Amino acid sequence: HPRIAIPKKSTGETSLAALGAAANELQKLDVFDTPSIEECLNGVLEVGGWKKPFLFMPLRFALTSRRDSPDLIEVISILGKERSCQRIQSSMKTLSGHEPSSALWAASRSARSYPPQRWGPVDAGHPPQR
Repeated sequence: HPRIAIPKKSTGETSLAALGAAANELQKLDVFDTPSIEECLNGVLEVGGWKKPFLFMPLRFALTSRRDSPDLIEVISILGKERSCQRIQSSMKTLSGHEPSSALWAASRSARSYPPQRWGPVDAGHPPQR
């Protein structure tokens, strides 16, 4: 569900604004290395007046479809400018409701730490139907 990309104490609108600002500023970078990306995102935080989770949580989910990932700056650097910006734009469309969220929902469910599914009691000796 797209809600997983929205930090607590935040809104979908804030996440959309943060993602949009990050995509716009990342797109402007001529040098796309970790120091440049870090400086860029720190600037986005400062201009937007957001705390780090308000930008980094939706950004991390947009780029990796996971709540947790390796260092976000490294992820962006490895993905590159084009792929990073494409993923951010795609996530923004999903978050704003312009595209089906089934892929984002499926990714969010797999990103969670759910206990493995266990079969309940077998009815009359027959295995559950799939």
